[in-house]
Amino acid sequence: MVQYARPDTDISNSGWLPNVGTTLWETIDEVTPDDAATHMLANVNNVVAEIRLSDVLDPGVSTGHVMRIRAIASGGGQAERVQFDLYDGAALIRNNTVNVSRSAYTTYSYTLLDVEADAITDYTNLRFRFSAVFGNGETIRVTWAEFEAPDPTAATPVRATALEIATDYNVPVRATALEIATDYNIPVRATALEAVFDYLVLVRGTAVELVLDYSPTATYGTFGAPFLFEATRWPSGGLALEVFMRATAGTIHARLYDTTADAPVSGSDLSTVETGFTRLRSGGLPLIDGHVYRVQFGKGGTDGGEYMTAQLVSTE
Repeated sequence: MVQYARPDTDISNSGWLPNVGTTLWETIDEVTPDDAATHMLANVNNVVAEIRLSDVLDPGVSTGHVMRIRAIASGGGQAERVQFDLYDGAALIRNNTVNVSRSAYTTYSYTLLDVEADAITDYTNLRFRFSAVFGNGETIRVTWAEFEAPDPTAATPVRATALEIATDYNVPVRATALEIATDYNIPVRATALEAVFDYLVLVRGTAVELVLDYSPTATYGTFGAPFLFEATRWPSGGLALEVFMRATAGTIHARLYDTTADAPVSGSDLSTVETGFTRLRSGGLPLIDGHVYRVQFGKGGTDGGEYMTAQLVSTE
């Protein structure tokens, strides 16, 4: 499974033009390229635009990192060239220049070397920087861009005979012929299984399958800039978390995280299995004056999704 970072904010622009609207990123952020329908145009040499990409999770591996754009050119003489560079904040990860076709929209891609992928330290701060190089009267149109990275790696299953596990709440599990797939919903299969659960409920069986309560179901990554909550600047009715996201596989999650307290905000958890972009909103949240908050998105196992926006909104 893979995850995609797509354009979501204009950082800077010295002359590229959107063919619709006022922002560049909205002309190249679609999942499936729409070619001439929306694009950003360069009709002057050496114009530069930097566009932020949506957040993805650190995959924990060096392979499978791919830069892609789709473009077309017009002109004569020497080939028109577009340079699309990948940045992690202000740090250049890779610069890449291609000659652009004049006959049809064409997709151009580059797979990062392991050493280049390893140089990425913040997958929530990736940008593409576009530069156009051509002669007078020539143009380049870029219609689509994305950055691909693998999903975070799942834990390796553990198999054992005669294994004893003391879980978070001192739940002893003893079995002969035990199989555990750790980290994601922990299915337990056994012959002759004895376990004590939340309220001292004793379970015995010969061919029992259980799902333990205390396994993590999602790995979270942080999205966007920190937010300082000052109670006097907001309505007394409180604030709610609102996100716009979709699942591409399984279930995706979002929540608000209190970085001051180093803990998720109670009641902020949101999730969806919808494959179309869906707007979700929490109830009123117990925010603390003077604390700093950030939005987090998460997924478990082979689940996947895409996140467009997140914001705090008044509940009044």
